Amino acid sequence: MLTTIIIILVFILGLRYGQKVEQANKTISYILSITPTPKPIETSVKFVSYTNKTCGITFLYPDLLSKEKETTNSAQFDQSSKLKLAFSCDKKDPFLAEIDPQHVATQAVTFQKQKINVTLSRQDDGSFYFVNAENPFMAKPVFFKIDSDLYPLIESSLKFSLPLSPTPLF
Repeated sequence: MLTTIIIILVFILGLRYGQKVEQANKTISYILSITPTPKPIETSVKFVSYTNKTCGITFLYPDLLSKEKETTNSAQFDQSSKLKLAFSCDKKDPFLAEIDPQHVATQAVTFQKQKINVTLSRQDDGSFYFVNAENPFMAKPVFFKIDSDLYPLIESSLKFSLPLSPTPLF
């Protein structure tokens, strides 16, 4: 008789436990059915070629950047009002105050069959690279401040050229 009561008790407890599990499963199913599934964000980044004939440089940059400031010998590209890329071919380095002299490396590289000196520095927090290169065709320094995310793109697409020759007056 005692075993029969224990068997019935186990059966009733198992039945109650199964009902609670079923109720929890229904609740979870309902919550999952009303939660929208996230749609993948489609981003197609296009690249734009930029040329500055005074400095004799050409490089690619993402179309997400906007040209904020541009002069004949410098330009600044921003994204959401944050500087991402800047360059200048003035005689004086405009980014010199931001460069830590302890983190500077100078290297002679062969570029387009010519040897040029390149000075590379990185901010302490790693957010920007500072590059000082000389256009081998003009012997003119070009100073860059490049966001670390853009550095590989600029490094691989940068091309030096001769400046545009002035138009003859006669």
